This record gives sequence, structure tokens and C-alpha cells, in this order.
Amino acid sequence: MPPPKWIVVAEDEDRVRELWCEALVRSGYRALPARNGLEALTLMGAVVPDLLILDLRMPEFSGTDLLASLPAWSELLRVPVLVISGFLGTAGEPQMPVRVNIVGRIPKPITLAGLQRAVHAVLKGPPGPNGDPG
Repeated sequence: MPPPKWIVVAEDEDRVRELWCEALVRSGYRALPARNGLEALTLMGAVVPDLLILDLRMPEFSGTDLLASLPAWSELLRVPVLVISGFLGTAGEPQMPVRVNIVGRIPKPITLAGLQRAVHAVLKGPPGPNGDPG
């Protein structure tokens, strides 16, 4: 059986981040929580993840800031990015850099089942025990 895939979850709302990470772990993934883009970038410097789940609007170092800095890290440019934000499709939606690997854009709110389906669709991992993606 292949090892679990690593997912960095960058979300500033503590409870949302915790729920997303718990749901991903239950689905057989390894979830690394980050409160902002800088924490996510630090984690990604230590472990190149299989997926980055990214909120765009976060304090200190936003998801947009993180996306803008990825081209400086060639090993991170291949990491698929799933953007989940309450600002998608609004006048406040920030511009996203072209050179990053954005594989999906999902508006908030998202259900845990919807999150799990979206992650599995991106990673296409083989089903784990109990039919969960792994």
C-alpha cells in the first residue's frame, strides 16, 4: 500500500482548519495545518506536499501572498493548489498568479464531504480501507 499523501491546509479560521484536517485524516491523508500563508510556506519548505488547500484571505501573509511567492521555489511550483475561499466570484476576488498549479477553485462554505470529494478528485489516490481515498 502506498504511503499516505501529505496535504497542507492553510486556513485562518481555527475551527474550520481543525475540521478540515480531521476529515482529511479520517480519509487516510496526512494533514498539516497552517494559520496563514507564511506557516504554509514554512511547512512546504520541510515537506513538499501532494496538495495545498489554500484560503485566499488570511492575516499577516495571505493565500495570495503565498501564491505570488511560489515561483521563487521551483520545487513547489508542481504542488497542486485547491483554492477554497469566500471571495471567489466576487468583486473582492484577488488576481491569482498564472505560473502556479491551481487545480480547483471552490467557494466557501464547503461541506466536509465536498472537501473530501474535491481532494480525492485531485489526488486520485487508490481507495483505502473502508473505501476511503488514501
